[in-house]
Amino acid sequence: SNHETVGQAIHKSVAQKIYFSPEKNFDYDYTAYIEDGYIISQLQNGSKEKVISVEEIPLIGFGNLENTLAATTVGIILNVPTALIAEAIKEFKPLRHRLEFVGEYRGIRFYDDSIATIPEAAINAIAALGDDVETLILGGHDRGLDFSELGTYIISKPIKTLILFPDTGTRIWSAVCQAEPEEKKRPQKYDVTSMEEAVKIVYSNTSPGKVCLLSPASPRTRWLFHSFDERGDTFKKYAIELGKSLEV
Repeated sequence: SNHETVGQAIHKSVAQKIYFSPEKNFDYDYTAYIEDGYIISQLQNGSKEKVISVEEIPLIGFGNLENTLAATTVGIILNVPTALIAEAIKEFKPLRHRLEFVGEYRGIRFYDDSIATIPEAAINAIAALGDDVETLILGGHDRGLDFSELGTYIISKPIKTLILFPDTGTRIWSAVCQAEPEEKKRPQKYDVTSMEEAVKIVYSNTSPGKVCLLSPASPRTRWLFHSFDERGDTFKKYAIELGKSLEV
């Protein structure tokens, strides 16, 4: 495994081990891996077959690529024909609020990742969308999570604007400040208490061709939203409504 914790569990387990990985390690026999831009299936007899091009996978991000490899591996084990595995991957619909593309309005691409309730999920979302992420909406209910890694990651990316909800917005900003002591090198920070206010700031501060990402790294702010679904739906509502209006 490419993950240290999972790797430790694998070595301790007495179960049969069937491997998959985006990067083939020739110390192991893999059932599914990536080669030359394709998912490759490898059967027990050593024969190999292209399953699907990575570009055809309708999910974005490295984590989703790993999930697709895992699902492909299960299909291979169950002797599902390669063509059916490829068809199932192509037709898969991602979860609502999981890196969901809302649309492009005034040249800004909006992504709803409201389901990201921990810092690691927000980091994965930023990584999936790459350096086009210019505006990031964060913050919610405080469960005492550690935001230091998220703060460091934000500073390492060309993110220009942070829009922060209570209660964790303050702690996330503290992590950003610890990661970058020099104020001029930090993103511009805005504290908000409504999604309408947040999206207005998005339109005032995000360049055409760039991305606004809602990936809160926290559960919903309890006195603002009933659920992460409502938080994401409210984000989409104002992104669309304000994007179509003449003025913000």
